[in-house]
Amino acid sequence: MVNLFRQMPAEQGGLTAALLALLEHSDPSLLGGLLEQAGIAAKTPPDAPVEALYPARDGPPGSGAILLPGLRLTVAAQAPGERFDAEGLAGAPGIPLAVTVTGKASQGVRALSWEQLDRWLRAATEQYGPEGRTGFLVRQFREYLPQVGIELFAGFEAGLLTEAPEALTVLGQFFQTAERFFDRLVPALSAAYEGMARLRTARSDDLLAGYCYSDFGGPPCGPGGFLRVALRLPQRELQTSLWVVPGGGDSHARLFEALTDDGSLLTALQRLEASPLLWLWSAGDERRLPLDDLSPDDLQELDWPQYHAAIQVSLPFDALAGEALLGRSAAQAGDLLEALAPVLTKTFH
Repeated sequence: MVNLFRQMPAEQGGLTAALLALLEHSDPSLLGGLLEQAGIAAKTPPDAPVEALYPARDGPPGSGAILLPGLRLTVAAQAPGERFDAEGLAGAPGIPLAVTVTGKASQGVRALSWEQLDRWLRAATEQYGPEGRTGFLVRQFREYLPQVGIELFAGFEAGLLTEAPEALTVLGQFFQTAERFFDRLVPALSAAYEGMARLRTARSDDLLAGYCYSDFGGPPCGPGGFLRVALRLPQRELQTSLWVVPGGGDSHARLFEALTDDGSLLTALQRLEASPLLWLWSAGDERRLPLDDLSPDDLQELDWPQYHAAIQVSLPFDALAGEALLGRSAAQAGDLLEALAPVLTKTFH
């Protein structure tokens, strides 16, 4: 559904025009509630028609006016990052009313903050049902506010404040354990593959994203290739991936040729105990394709040259406890390297 308030002027004063439209076309009691919030006493009939003028003829740029029997308001609503002319509004006819980011009052001007206004409108959604015009307009206006950078911040949830420090401690312990795991995986891999060495490890910002890894390189990974062993918290997996990159050697082109040729490599990968997937990454796109669901013809349709490519297998977190993990992880990496050996070590025919 198109938000009606998105049609308001985009230049300075657009928020003022939207607020005036809400008040003009809603039940007069809504304006009465706003006046009460601002501490403005109005002796007007409860059903008095509301007339809104935008822009105000005698107000500063970006202001509008609300006219009621015996009452005139000059209204200005400040958008985030927009300059607010308090002095100009104070000199306008009638009662000046400002809705600003801070809600700080200035001499001669009544002021509300957007936080106060949005909190009041949130309560109004319970008073005016969604089936009526006023309830519909209030909900549309509240949905419009975040689109222009205004949103009620209700504070931190109590549970989050209690759990966050403890969660940080647990996360630190997890990554310390992960580092010990990677340190001990190095000799396990190098014993099986002479020349296998650790290339790099996760940075601090990777850790905060729930991503901890170590990369290993050496002759079994082929020219330009590397083996990544990663703990991914969102996926709750230990992921082992053999990466080949465009321009890093012939392995990238040979992998595509092998996957789309007679199907023997695809079949060998599909026989691995852990169901493998093809992970394609570029700066503008990322795809994860389960190899069990693909045929050589499906792979022919890929725009291969634009991607860095990996074959990935994984273990769920439930399988990571116990002393046998190092052996199982090294064996899984070995099975993956063995299946890919024709691509990594010699020209594929």
